[in-house]
Amino acid sequence: MRSATRRTSGSSDETARIWEVESGKLARTIKGHENRVTSVAFSPDGARLATGSWDRRVGVWDCSTGKELKEIDAQDAINAVAFSPDGKTVASASHDGSLSLWDPETGKELKHLEGHRDEASSVAFSPDGKTLVSGSDDMTVRLWDVATGKALRELAGHEGWVTSVVFFADGKRVASGSEDATALVWEVEGAK
Repeated sequence: MRSATRRTSGSSDETARIWEVESGKLARTIKGHENRVTSVAFSPDGARLATGSWDRRVGVWDCSTGKELKEIDAQDAINAVAFSPDGKTVASASHDGSLSLWDPETGKELKHLEGHRDEASSVAFSPDGKTLVSGSDDMTVRLWDVATGKALRELAGHEGWVTSVVFFADGKRVASGSEDATALVWEVEGAK
């Protein structure tokens, strides 16, 4: 994940690291997880970092100090995390195929989304924050209504695990990458 001047990475050494883009220097090492850090995401203002780990936790960290602001017990190993565009929600994708929406201030689960038939491997918000997209080892991409938690659409076309998903800046299209060695672009405008 990236901010304007920093990038971040997660590692099997149970840490996340924040790097300065211009100098390439390590700015901060985030420690506290007890298993690999599988996903990292900056808040929109770049002040906080969300981390997901196979230790069944989502962490929310202060980027300037490295202090953990909130530890969220996710009840399952986490494959992916994403901040909403307004910074008020963190989404997570779990081994059991479910997705969760969390309040990063309180750690409260706001919504629990079920529908994938295998591990949920990736998650991203639309630019307006109203729609969530997820990818799964069940070879599908799904769109979800953030306000209600309801599934809007299932997109099938990959022949392997869907490993990454992202909305285009216009919010009208989604790109997905898969272990089948393809990237697909989906028209999703008007999914509701």
